[in-house]
Amino acid sequence: MNLPKLYLALTGIVILILGITQIFTESIDIVRRIHLLNTNELDTFFKYYTQFGETPLILGSLLIVWRMHPSYFKAALISVLVNTIIIQGLKHGIGSPRPYWELGDEFREIDGVAILKSLSFPSGHSAAAVLGCGFLSCIFIKWWQQLLLWIAAISVAYSRMYLGLHYSLDIWAGLIIGTCSLWFFLYLVRQK
Repeated sequence: MNLPKLYLALTGIVILILGITQIFTESIDIVRRIHLLNTNELDTFFKYYTQFGETPLILGSLLIVWRMHPSYFKAALISVLVNTIIIQGLKHGIGSPRPYWELGDEFREIDGVAILKSLSFPSGHSAAAVLGCGFLSCIFIKWWQQLLLWIAAISVAYSRMYLGLHYSLDIWAGLIIGTCSLWFFLYLVRQK
């Protein structure tokens, strides 16, 4: 299995920048800026694209791993399960509310986007997107393929703030968990 160096480096840079930003900016202010940069076209795009970031991406990436590298499928499946347990354990253990209540009148309801009341921290969509695209970046190793996969993953994370469904801290934690789950996958693969 190839180490997706570009994908991991770019994801690490985003994690670092978002982490530093958390120190100097309130998480709600980051979401407010992103959420209010809206157009009808982006609303439509992100309301559909964000759904790609969880179940379809994970299932699709697992299917591709199974078809192209069947010996790595078990490691990928275990990594997804560990990722899911960590995300859901933190969500239910912390029970953090969504940012819509803090945005108040600034919150834009987008037709077709469910307004979730709780379980904001961490972002499962962000973690799943980084992990699923990370699996694919181990298979599709050309630099432009890794760049496109990274853009696809980070766009899911961005969509969660654009739609007002997650704080930037939720995204940051989701990116870290997804990246750690990808490293766990790479560790399992190299143990064979």
